[in-house]
Formats: sequence, C-alpha cells, structure tokens
Amino acid sequence: MLGLGTAILLGWSFFATTVRLDLRRFFQVTGFLLLQFAAGLVARGVDELVEVGWIPALIEHVWDLGSVVSAESVAGQTLGVLFGYSDRPSLMQVLAYAASFATVLI
Repeated sequence: MLGLGTAILLGWSFFATTVRLDLRRFFQVTGFLLLQFAAGLVARGVDELVEVGWIPALIEHVWDLGSVVSAESVAGQTLGVLFGYSDRPSLMQVLAYAASFATVLI
C-alpha cells in the first residue's frame, strides 16, 4: 500500500508540474544540449585521430585552460564526458567542434 501510494503521489506531482511546462522552450533547450553533445563527440573523435597520427593537429595547443578548469578535475572530467571538453585542444579539434556545431545548427 505504501508503494502504491507513493507511485500515485509521484505520478500526480509529475503531471501537475509538467502541465505548465512550455514545451517549445523545453525542446529548444534539450535540442541545443544534444547539439553540444554531438559536437563534443566529433571533437573527441578528431582528438583521437590526431593522437594516432592519422590527421595533423595543425597547431598542437590553441589555448590552455588548465588553470581555469583542469581536465583532471571533477568538473573537467564531467565536461569532457558530456561536451568533449579539453583544457588544451588542438586546432583540428576546435575546427571539428565548430564545423559540426555549425553544420547541424544550419
């Protein structure tokens, strides 16, 4: 009975809060986040191809954000997993991220 009551309460609260949800804004935000995830995957893949030596890096390190958010920190690892963050990206990685983001955005 306790489980059934909890399920009913959770179902009702979920319904009551999502009725007022602006679906257009919700899907705009989630679509933008998915676009970021996809661009991060492309950038991460290009980084791996640069490390293997199959494509040139063009410039080894475009910038160094290690003092702001290190790639070894919890925040850096989370950003790396979700969005392909690198504290010292190569130019090829930056170009791949921008190109994939722009291509899907257009």
